[in-house]
Amino acid sequence: MWQQWQRWSVAAAAATIMVGSLGGISVAHAQGGMLPPSMQQGNVTYVSGGIDSDESGAFKREASRWPLSIEMAARGDGANEYVADAQVQIMQGGTTVLDTRSKGPFMLVKLPEGHYTVKATYNGKPMTKDVNVSGKGHAAATFLWPHD
Repeated sequence: MWQQWQRWSVAAAAATIMVGSLGGISVAHAQGGMLPPSMQQGNVTYVSGGIDSDESGAFKREASRWPLSIEMAARGDGANEYVADAQVQIMQGGTTVLDTRSKGPFMLVKLPEGHYTVKATYNGKPMTKDVNVSGKGHAAATFLWPHD
């Protein structure tokens, strides 16, 4: 009797793990991808990317959960085109709190409450936006460079 119960317990545990694993895959697939790993610079955590459609879907889905979202595009022939490899700086007062190169058109940033200036430079063309990050809500900065 003990051996039968032990075999049943092992089988039940294996089935639970298998269903949980498959369920996790299904949920991730249904949600349209996952964010890339987050990075840290000082006390600022950020994630950058969104080049493929699955990853861009994840950024759009997760944006409201981060204090600041940044989106970058350039005017194209008839449509806007997402850009990558823009230099992004976030400053508070005269202090730079984040200085990095984007890995895609989206950045999500966790930083303390306050007033910030976001500067994004693409193809040598800088643009700036002022944002207020508060404990309630979500701030966004969208950069749209003119067509070359």
